Amino acid sequence: MSRRRRTGSRPTTANFSLRKTCSELQGELEQSLRDSLSLRAQGSFMMAVYRAQDAFKAERALQKLLQDVSASPGPVVDPRLRFCTCFNLALLYHENGLLKEAAEMYSGMVNTKPWCHSGDRVTEEAIQAHARVSLGNVYFDQRLYLYAVNMYVTAYNSLHSDQVSRCKVMHNIGVTYICLKEDDTAASWLQRVVCSVPPDDV
Repeated sequence: MSRRRRTGSRPTTANFSLRKTCSELQGELEQSLRDSLSLRAQGSFMMAVYRAQDAFKAERALQKLLQDVSASPGPVVDPRLRFCTCFNLALLYHENGLLKEAAEMYSGMVNTKPWCHSGDRVTEEAIQAHARVSLGNVYFDQRLYLYAVNMYVTAYNSLHSDQVSRCKVMHNIGVTYICLKEDDTAASWLQRVVCSVPPDDV
């Protein structure tokens, strides 16, 4: 009497190994990110950079592995974790005077979509605006004022409801135009800041 083979969703050795690798990479990514944030808080900035780089490498490896498995060209790692990993490294580059590296990281973030699972357009635009302002700050420190003001203006145009952030960006735009020796344009932007601030906050 022949025995019928059972069929089911029992995981194969390859699938188990794959899940284990993904779990290990995820753990490595999260631990490296926590270490980096802790080191930054302690003032160990270069060590924080190294751990942030470790986190970024783990995120790239996890991203590639998951994309190979899913055969999907789009992002598959949790966008919030991706954003924290990329922004932390870019910020640390900037704080340590590594302006070229910071600009490259922020540029990559500006060109990456989406950053949120929900498809929330307002949240997506706010995240992109935050990255653009940060990139503008790097350009400003590099004295690339035209590039900086372009980033600031683009960010300003996408911040429709966040009045506090709009005021901060308008101030950046005004200061940058001063550096460009375009005093009339600078005065116009700075006047808009004054008009946007409630009297109690002046």
